[in-house]
Amino acid sequence: MHARLDHVGVNVRDLAAQTAWYRDAVGLKSVFEFHLDGPGPTGVVLAHPHGWRIELLAREGSTPGPRAPDPMTAALTEGYGHFAVTTPELDPVYAAVVARGAGEVMDPGPSPEPGIRMAWVSDPEGGLLPMAAGQFWIAALPITTTSLAAFIGPVLLLGVGFICVVSSLTSAAVNAVPITMTDMASGATSLVREFGQALGPAVISTVAMSAASSVLVGKLSGADAGMEAAAGPLAVVNAGSDSARAAAQSALGHGMAVGVVICGCASLLGALVTLLLVRKNAARSVVGAGEAAVQAATA
Repeated sequence: MHARLDHVGVNVRDLAAQTAWYRDAVGLKSVFEFHLDGPGPTGVVLAHPHGWRIELLAREGSTPGPRAPDPMTAALTEGYGHFAVTTPELDPVYAAVVARGAGEVMDPGPSPEPGIRMAWVSDPEGGLLPMAAGQFWIAALPITTTSLAAFIGPVLLLGVGFICVVSSLTSAAVNAVPITMTDMASGATSLVREFGQALGPAVISTVAMSAASSVLVGKLSGADAGMEAAAGPLAVVNAGSDSARAAAQSALGHGMAVGVVICGCASLLGALVTLLLVRKNAARSVVGAGEAAVQAATA
């Protein structure tokens, strides 16, 4: 059979931004752009001077798929995992694409093929800022909101941000240890994540209930006041008098907004710390040698 590989397809969220990144960071040039009729995607085919091509596809309403933080985790999902290109100068190429916004998945090091070195990077889509935006959006919703549609936007932002943050944290941990200890690093990040998912809601709910109780001070009387003192605002909103229920509902809305705003501020603080303090560890040693090199990129 006379056939050759024509291109690799990558689905993206922001076609213009990703096209610009692949041009600047990888040195590709646009061959042609297209749009399929109806609800079909818009795309662009990019080619390298050496002949290999990538097709970027974007469709309205797309959502992020599973993104593994490292090659070992990616191998747990069947199907397409990455594409790879070869270069005789791995380290400067790796440094160049990282400087242009690529995520560091695995530093240059030995590959399974004898005498060959490899590195892994990810393209720039993802982050903490979508989480902060989703949290502030939820905080702005009135407590009386019952429409599911009102929550679709902020929940999608939270989901995208969470996926990207977890992937980045796991990638950083795995990338900071020798390859023989990557399973331990991945397990440690999972433990910390599960601990945070248990502790975070407990702390934020305590803050929210305290803020709600403070708002109700002096607004309840008689049995309603006793109920709030014994069981808190949730009891009043479910079993209090009509006026007490309205006051408790408003107080709970205030408490929830305070709690979610704290989460949003924490996400913004995390993004700021990442931008200001997180840098590539140039002192980390690279193991392995060989004339040829392989640079792989996760999609």
